[in-house]
Order: sequence, then structure tokens, then C-alpha cells
Amino acid sequence: MTELGDRQLVVGAVVKSEPEKVGVFEVLDAVVATPDAVLAT
Repeated sequence: MTELGDRQLVVGAVVKSEPEKVGVFEVLDAVVATPDAVLAT
């Protein structure tokens, strides 16, 4: 997911499993460098 590091908007499509969504968004939060980026589902 490191290729998403310079994005300002990331839309994630994750199965309806809260633990999996949390895991994906934890990684995205660490990878996306723009502090005001929007991470959405």
C-alpha cells in the first residue's frame, strides 16, 4: 500500500468485518503522508 502515500483521498473497499477494516485503515493511516488526507469506505 505504500504507493498510496502521496494521495489526498483514499477509498477502501473491505469486506464487512470490523477487525479487517480496522487493520486496513491502521496501515493506511501509517502510509498516507498527507495529514489532512481523507480515508473513507
